[in-house]
Amino acid sequence: MARRVPSGCWPSWVGAHGGAGASTLAGLLGGPDGGRRRPDPPQGEAGHMVLLARTHAAGPPAAGRILESLQKGQHPPGLERVAVTLGYAASQF
Repeated sequence: MARRVPSGCWPSWVGAHGGAGASTLAGLLGGPDGGRRRPDPPQGEAGHMVLLARTHAAGPPAAGRILESLQKGQHPPGLERVAVTLGYAASQF
């Protein structure tokens, strides 16, 4: 079942790895840049997160490790994953 972020409540943009785009999306769309750290709702941080990863070799495995830890309940109380977003990683030669 899809969950909706309450009106006026921005999700925290969380990168599964460096360069995933958390800072870029926070700057463009608003909401907190979580970097690579999961938000902590009991400390007053956003209770909703969008997990970001790039499609290069390290991105999906990094996202998978975080999703697995969330599934096991290894996260602060009150934290909900809203979405997982994979961004295209163009080759740079």
